[in-house]
Amino acid sequence: MYHAGVPIEVMLASYYQKRGSKEIAHVNQEPEQQKKIDEAKLAEWHVIEGKHAGRLVLGEEAQAVRQKLAHRIMDSRYVVTLKQEEDSPTRVKARWCLLGHRDPDLSAKALEGALQSPTISQVSRSMLFQTIASNRWTLALGDIKGAFLAAGPLAERYRPLYARLPPGGIPGVPPDSLIEVTGHVYGLNDSPSAWQQKLHKVLISVGFKVSRFDACLYQLRDQGGKLVGIYGVHVDDCATGGEGAVYDSAMKQLKEQFEFRKWRTLDGDFCGARYTQCSKTFAITMSQAKFANNLRPLHLSRSRCANRDAPLDEKEISCLRAINGSLNWISSQSRPDLSTQVSFSQQSFPKPTVGDALAANNAIRRAKQHADLSIVYRPVPMAELAIVCHSDAAYANAKGGATQAGYVLGFTHQDLERGFTCDWSPAYWKSHRLPRVVNSTLSAEAQSMSGAASMCEWLSLLLAEIRDGPCCAQSLWDVPRRPPCTLVTDCKSLFDHLKSPSAPSLDDRRTSIDIVIIRESVRRMSASVRWIPTDRMLADGMTKGAADALDLLRACMRSGKYQISPEEDVLEWRANERNRRKLVAERRAKFSAHLVSLINK
Repeated sequence: MYHAGVPIEVMLASYYQKRGSKEIAHVNQEPEQQKKIDEAKLAEWHVIEGKHAGRLVLGEEAQAVRQKLAHRIMDSRYVVTLKQEEDSPTRVKARWCLLGHRDPDLSAKALEGALQSPTISQVSRSMLFQTIASNRWTLALGDIKGAFLAAGPLAERYRPLYARLPPGGIPGVPPDSLIEVTGHVYGLNDSPSAWQQKLHKVLISVGFKVSRFDACLYQLRDQGGKLVGIYGVHVDDCATGGEGAVYDSAMKQLKEQFEFRKWRTLDGDFCGARYTQCSKTFAITMSQAKFANNLRPLHLSRSRCANRDAPLDEKEISCLRAINGSLNWISSQSRPDLSTQVSFSQQSFPKPTVGDALAANNAIRRAKQHADLSIVYRPVPMAELAIVCHSDAAYANAKGGATQAGYVLGFTHQDLERGFTCDWSPAYWKSHRLPRVVNSTLSAEAQSMSGAASMCEWLSLLLAEIRDGPCCAQSLWDVPRRPPCTLVTDCKSLFDHLKSPSAPSLDDRRTSIDIVIIRESVRRMSASVRWIPTDRMLADGMTKGAADALDLLRACMRSGKYQISPEEDVLEWRANERNRRKLVAERRAKFSAHLVSLINK
């Protein structure tokens, strides 16, 4: 916002509005509510003391610290919220936090790389839940209590470190006291990194091995190398599944190391979504219905809506930016049917119009209309699991004449290649404007497929590692039993170029390079390339907002089924339909000519 020239007053108002929508005032509340807030504050402080993350500095010691180590004193505050967790009643929660931007060691920590902490990617998250479903393991979801506080003591090079009491103080603590920070409390910029390193060490010590492709995905194998468990991490939340004595022992040791605030099987929250597993089929359903129903549109007057080309004012732009953030989250996590509208809305910046705001409101309406749409990871056996990639591009249909592209990667059964109707679950998808200007549909389709094939390679490597065990990434392509992959396009000319053994003979050499790159990906993955008509292209909904394209995508998500017919059959059906249409047209023409001749008589 700053670089876009937004006034500082608007940014501050936006910040306080966002903060105020989640927090509640920690003072001057009704007596009953204030009592709950004070109890929550005191409970939080007891947790910090119990974890040896902080101690009170009183009286003369506090005065000496102020005189000699004033530059090592930070400010702090309580973040008080009303916490609603799954089916539990609402409770008051108080979190004591330091103001991290005033950390005297911030520059040193940045130079050391201590401010970076990984989170699980969408691809790895899909792989995690698909693995649990495919192996028919019971899904378990956990949340570690006071995760950052469990990261261990503060490094000696960053000590001593002190903090002032938060505004309003701590119930029962003298107001002139200080707090010595001895552990990784919330607000310290290196706390997430310290926690991730601590958890990593513990997981490795109990037998897990970290994935080469995601630092937040762990796998557990028995002495024979068989996969017996998998563990995914997102900060202090975890999702896991497994079976056998090795897995049970590892989880027992993990629970002895950390205190889990909650531990649920078959049903729970993870990464902002609800996961439910069927106890009979072991299929896992991911839903964000609650998030979708809580989306709020940008309200515009009727007179304002009449001029769709009018620019939005600063407040409206700020609201649209917030809407885009919410829509981007749900579209990237569980609702691929919203991806195109979200991408178009993002492309409207830095000068969005009323029409762009109305389009974003329509996306919210669509999100609510299909709020029950979910992703289901189906129990396709790991040995039979395959990857299918649909890629598409819509030439010059984006803002400023740019080309919109998109792809959908899905998990399916290897029999899909043989023409059977098989289980299908979306694993990763993307709708975006092509970074390079193109001059033809073939060029657009080739550039889109090139990016889609690279992501397909990544998912294929991740699946191979989970299925067959960790090894050098390069040698994964040399194993005799690679995960089956299928690349699907509705561009017949691209399909012909990819199937032809000849070098691409195109005037546009950039397109020729893209085709060569795709051929190399196909060779490395031992993938097959398939052509389908546009009305069966799942990625069509990633490039345009047409109802027919989105209906197909939603239908496949709801049914969890997909099928690819042999190209010869589809081409024959299309040729027969073309001939039938011509025959009907000829008969109509002859009939019309006959009527004219009768009239002329």
